[in-house]
Amino acid sequence: NPFSDETTLQFHLDDALMLKIEVIDLLGNTLYAETRFFNSGEAGWTLNGKTLPQGSLYARVSSIGGAVRTIKLIKE
Repeated sequence: NPFSDETTLQFHLDDALMLKIEVIDLLGNTLYAETRFFNSGEAGWTLNGKTLPQGSLYARVSSIGGAVRTIKLIKE
């Protein structure tokens, strides 16, 4: 972070989970959304940023169980 063409969000999961990622602009508009299954352990989610606008964005990662984590991204 900052990134231009792509960035990878890396995380550790104690259990296998279905996760949803949303990339949101400062006005709360969803620019990208995807749901994917991950096995337990170390994992990464690579975002293609070529179609995303420049500036401050937020990546919100949530599980079906309700856990949510928001990460600030800066797109160059």
